[in-house]
Amino acid sequence: MTQRQSKAKSIEFHDNSCFKIWRASDMLEDSRMQVEFTNEYAVLRLARDSKSKHICPIEGICIGAGHVALRLRAYHRDLRHYLLESRDAADLPHILSKVVSGVQELHDLGFVHRDLKPDNIVLSEDSKSVALIDFNRALPVQDQSEYEDLGTPGYQPDSRHWKDTDFNWDYWALGAIILESDMRPNDYYQVASEKDAKKVASKHLAHPQTSKCIKKIVKDTVLANADAFKADSADLLI
Repeated sequence: MTQRQSKAKSIEFHDNSCFKIWRASDMLEDSRMQVEFTNEYAVLRLARDSKSKHICPIEGICIGAGHVALRLRAYHRDLRHYLLESRDAADLPHILSKVVSGVQELHDLGFVHRDLKPDNIVLSEDSKSVALIDFNRALPVQDQSEYEDLGTPGYQPDSRHWKDTDFNWDYWALGAIILESDMRPNDYYQVASEKDAKKVASKHLAHPQTSKCIKKIVKDTVLANADAFKADSADLLI
């Protein structure tokens, strides 16, 4: 069994399952964490009931002394490790198309992810099964509240031109992920702002070997002006 700790929760792997564990004491002290747990469980339950193909399946919920755990299907690796260690140019378009499909499934359920990045996309050992994970930052589209500290620098624009539940946040992140997948390993990893993302995107698009498809996707997302942003899932298919 392996374990990954964070301030709010821990992740444990056992056999073919992953347990995302939330400590009751933390949730009682932090109302925001209560919202995160509620939204994550809502996404996973709706995805299960709708038989979503590219959202990590929930296998159950376990309540113990001082904690509650979501039991999820375990996958072999995340997209970041795949891009660093075993990327295959022939497989990547199929993988990324499934990522886009997963985001569309999530949006159809009425949620925006708000923290899409390679670390939150998982793959089976043969890379044929691809799923989104980590929905604790996800928000229902009808939520009109304003939040802080959503998303990860480099996978979202710095300026807040959109409401927190706008699908555009996810589309911008998808553009960054597709850009990163077309670059050499680690070339995008140090990007930590919208300015950095636009800089490396412009440099990559100037390369003669960058395909027209990638150029269009990146221009419609990472390089687009936020006030004129019109991307949707159909624009992100490779």
